[in-house]
Amino acid sequence: MYTYSKKEKFPLKKAMFMVLGIFFLVLSYGIGSAFLEQDGIAKVLGAKANHIMVEGALYVDQQDLREKIGLNYGDPLIGFDASAVRSRVEELPWVSKAEVQRQLPSTVKIKLYEKKPLALWQAEDGRYVLDREGEPINKATEMFNYLPLLTGENSSKSAQALFAMIAESPHLDHKITSAEFIGKRRWNLMFENNVLVQLPENVPVSAMKKLKKLNDSKQVMQVGGLVIDLRVEDRIILRLPENVDLSEGWPPQGKKNSV
Repeated sequence: MYTYSKKEKFPLKKAMFMVLGIFFLVLSYGIGSAFLEQDGIAKVLGAKANHIMVEGALYVDQQDLREKIGLNYGDPLIGFDASAVRSRVEELPWVSKAEVQRQLPSTVKIKLYEKKPLALWQAEDGRYVLDREGEPINKATEMFNYLPLLTGENSSKSAQALFAMIAESPHLDHKITSAEFIGKRRWNLMFENNVLVQLPENVPVSAMKKLKKLNDSKQVMQVGGLVIDLRVEDRIILRLPENVDLSEGWPPQGKKNSV
């Protein structure tokens, strides 16, 4: 077995003390310097946010999202808390759920699951976008003008039932442009081509099926300005616009000529 002589042991001990001395010197210096700051460590380790990837951000405000993420390109990722970022991002009105992942060494991936806008709601202080539960998401902008507009007292509270009814009536392939909640108990639906459908308070889904059958046989949804009254269970009442000409049969082909 090889053993150190006294002459060999001294230089070894001396070297160990020198290494320890240098270590403590660097440590004492680094505590108050930028050497041990996050930015300095990030430079050494390459742990900087060089790639911030966001998926699913269609409706969320971009500036609000950046503020919630709290991370800019080039920021150090030492101490990055994905859970905290997720919690902040999920506070945004449009965000239903968020997933935040850090992929070494320099990538942060964020996936958003946004709420689905289904209608506009006319409130006293403006128009709001409603989700599938009829809950207001945010103030509406022009980009949501394609959505049907709900009006009437308690219309937002009854929106979920309306959406469910429409979902059960996919066979009626015509766009609803607006819906008015009448007397806090039933709906009037305005379709494209200005066709107004008055639904009953009870079993409106059955009334929608009746409307589909009527349209299949008489093409009533093609008559602009027509009012279709379905409020009475055993009958359908049609109210034609004054300028509709029935002389050529049904459906009307045009308007009366003015004299």
